[in-house]
Amino acid sequence: MEVTWKPKLWVAVILGVLLQPLTFLYINKSRLFWAYFVVVVTASAIDWYLETLYSLIFSIICPLHAYFVVKYYDLSLPRSWYSRWWGILSIYASFLIPVFLIRSFFYEPFSIPGASMSPTLNIGDNIIVKKVGYGTYGTYGVSVLNTDISEDKLLERGKVYVFYPPHTKIPFVKRLIAIPGDTVEVSNGQILLNGQELSKEFIYSNNSGKVYKESLDANSYSIQRFNYHPQYDTEKITLPEKSYFFMGDNRDKSSDSRVWGLVSSSSILGEVVYIFR
Repeated sequence: MEVTWKPKLWVAVILGVLLQPLTFLYINKSRLFWAYFVVVVTASAIDWYLETLYSLIFSIICPLHAYFVVKYYDLSLPRSWYSRWWGILSIYASFLIPVFLIRSFFYEPFSIPGASMSPTLNIGDNIIVKKVGYGTYGTYGVSVLNTDISEDKLLERGKVYVFYPPHTKIPFVKRLIAIPGDTVEVSNGQILLNGQELSKEFIYSNNSGKVYKESLDANSYSIQRFNYHPQYDTEKITLPEKSYFFMGDNRDKSSDSRVWGLVSSSSILGEVVYIFR
């Protein structure tokens, strides 16, 4: 049989470093591709959950394995369609596009980097955000669409949302306190909503302060207060249309609407629907 093709060693190694399992499609080894694909996806999920970097090891393992496969390549193997550049590209796109669309329009994971939502959300927690209907779509830093929410009922006082605050394009996560038409005031750390102070019940204390159960409409949640004078108060304001007032549950250690103002409906990414500890 006439030999017409053999994988290029340098191409296999570069693909192994950059695209990892996909290098095994190029070198005509589909079973190795699927084996590494399952392992790499699993390692990536573990990295996301535990904030580790285990998946980086495959940037070494895959090119090394590909190197030895190419070095001792069986020249009698016919070249499969998936080893061609357009085959690799189409398979890569078949995985990437659905992930991009799901993260952009339906559900997107985020990690919690700070303590402003403690005790509800703590550093290292991971959350899933439901984005359907909120109109601000995109992922991986790419904005696909930026419109107002489809229905006002999607935003409910007392629930937790992810959004872009007015001063930055870094996503924030906070609890919704007031919606358009509400009058809100924060005085000495106490929230007055439409003239009524939000009810709260003491739960326990620690070395730093106290934790309370606060209720807002049909939602109850824990907040944390520290044993010193609150840093942020606000004057009484009435929220205009398409504007929302958010606060962190770690009330005395949260940069929120008391500091940088109201959040527009076209900047809200979605609701937190699941928390991974």
